Amino acid sequence: MNLEFVFLLYSYINMEKDNKFEIQPNEVTIMPVKEPENFVKPKVAIHPFIPNPYEGEMILIIGCIRAGKSTLIANLLHQKALWGDVWDDEVTIISNTIKNCAVSRFNLERWGDNCFELYDDSIIHNLRKSQIEKKASGHDMGFCLLLDDICGSIATSANSRKGREVVNFCTRFRHYTARGNPCVIMLSNQKFLDISTIMRANATGIFISGAIKNKKELQSLEEEYGDAVGGTQSFNEMIRRNQEQPYSWLYLRLSKSPCEVYLNFKERLY
Repeated sequence: MNLEFVFLLYSYINMEKDNKFEIQPNEVTIMPVKEPENFVKPKVAIHPFIPNPYEGEMILIIGCIRAGKSTLIANLLHQKALWGDVWDDEVTIISNTIKNCAVSRFNLERWGDNCFELYDDSIIHNLRKSQIEKKASGHDMGFCLLLDDICGSIATSANSRKGREVVNFCTRFRHYTARGNPCVIMLSNQKFLDISTIMRANATGIFISGAIKNKKELQSLEEEYGDAVGGTQSFNEMIRRNQEQPYSWLYLRLSKSPCEVYLNFKERLY
C-alpha cells in the first residue's frame, strides 16, 4: 500500500477523534468571560437608579434652554450621592459656555486645566493617547468626558469627517481604560437629531428633560425609544409624568434588556 496514502488515512482518523464539534451538544450556552487579572473593583457604591460609571456609560442629556441641563451635570459630577467621589483629576470638559455659566463654575474650579471652550480633534487625540499611556504604566484611573452643547462641531452624518475623532472615540471608549475603572462620556444638547447617528446608536442611557414641549422633538424621541419602553402609549404616559414638575428628568437605561426607566432618580416607571 502506498505509504503516502497510509499517512493521509491515519491523519484523517486522528482528526476525526479530535473533532470536538463532531457530536452536537443538546444545548448551546453563551458563557460569561472570566474577568481579567487587572480587573478593578469599584471604589464607590453607585445608586441603582443612576448611570453606573464602572460599567462604562455613554450618556445623552436632551433638553431645551433653561431645562436644567447644567444643573443635572453639576449634580452628577459633584454630589457625593451621585458621582462626586468617582473621579479626581480625570475629567475633561468641552463646553463653549464653561467660563460664562454660573452653574458650571464648579466644573471650572475643579478641572480648569482640562476645560476647553472650543472643540478640536486634538483634545480627543490627546485624551486617548494619555489613557493608552496610563493603562500601559499601571496609572490608569478611568476618565470622564463631558461634551456640552458642541454638536455644531460634530456632523450628524456618519460619512462626514467633521468631529470624526470624538465620534470614533465614542465607539470604543471603554477599551481605553482597565475593565472596572469608571469611564463615562456625557453629551448634552438641545436637539436630539443634531447628535451624530453613531453616537446615538452607542448611547447606554439618555436623560430627557420634562421641559421639552416641542411636539416634533418629542416625536423624534418617541420614534427612537418608544418600542424599547412598551410602545407609543407607554412612552407618552412617561413623558406626561415627566412634565408634571419643573426641572424633572426621565432616565432611560438603554443598556439593560428590557430597558429601565426612572423618574428623577426616585421612581422606576418601567
